[in-house]
Amino acid sequence: MPSIEAIACVLPEKKIKENFLYNNHDKSYVDKSNSLTGVNTRYWANEESSLSLCIDSAEILIKDYSFNINDDDFRSSIDFLVVVTQTPEVLMPAPAYIIHDALNLNENCGCLSLNAGCTAYVDGISLIYDLIENRGLKNVLFLVGDVLTKYLDLSDFGTASVFGDAGSATLITSRKKNNKYLHNYGIMPKTSETLQLKSIQGDIKLKMDGFKVFTFAINNVPKIIKKAEKLWELKYGLKPMVGFYALHQANNMILDHVRKKLKLNKKVIPSNISKFGNTSGVTIPLLLCSAKVNYESLNSLLFCGFGVGLSWSVLILESVDLKSNKIVYK
Repeated sequence: MPSIEAIACVLPEKKIKENFLYNNHDKSYVDKSNSLTGVNTRYWANEESSLSLCIDSAEILIKDYSFNINDDDFRSSIDFLVVVTQTPEVLMPAPAYIIHDALNLNENCGCLSLNAGCTAYVDGISLIYDLIENRGLKNVLFLVGDVLTKYLDLSDFGTASVFGDAGSATLITSRKKNNKYLHNYGIMPKTSETLQLKSIQGDIKLKMDGFKVFTFAINNVPKIIKKAEKLWELKYGLKPMVGFYALHQANNMILDHVRKKLKLNKKVIPSNISKFGNTSGVTIPLLLCSAKVNYESLNSLLFCGFGVGLSWSVLILESVDLKSNKIVYK
């Protein structure tokens, strides 16, 4: 059965502090907004790209994991690579092929490139679990990264005030033990233009209808989490004993609302948006690396991504077996 065994995240060198937008917007407005969203610091790409951040994350993961299992040749046993980004540098070849070359993976390693946003990590993990179950894969390397801040308009406070950049690598392996999981997902019809980046070429900027995104999240996230837990109960015959909820870090107002609706505290639904901002598909792996949690002691975990689409994705896992998790600041 599949299991998450290692995670590594890399942040760009440029650190953005809470006073960054004082030159573009009224100071009191910036301060009030930061207090509501919870964003204090973020990291923005300069020379880095989404692919370079993912490659750096993968190299760190492979090095640490190889050391932990005492296998210097582990790299050659990676049999599938999945890469998710919304901000590739080129359209062809696809990002996974470029990264396969950069990491010097073996010729029999399959490659898959996807485009997804806030649900990227949850969708990707679920897809890889299914691939391991059905194709007999052993070691799958999963990379998620974006540099959305290269497409921000600093005069657009709604986007300029929350987004950050990051790259991540996650290793999912095949284990013999029975590790239950359940994936539930959906999309709101006719909302695809609510959050969009029409091109990665030229002077094109990220556009977001912040009110619609916020309304979608507070009206739906608690319900979709409860629905996933109910589906787990129907599938496995008992309620999931979720000890850790890893939610997409959109802003603290949404996280506070979800905690209130589910009657859970910050220890169970933690937040790290104050440190990294909204890094799109990388918020959940950053949370898994920064949270002070003994994952082996948990009965189950729940991942929830929501946003671009407008879509949602929930994954309940019986366990993870993290042998290494690390955040590296360039």
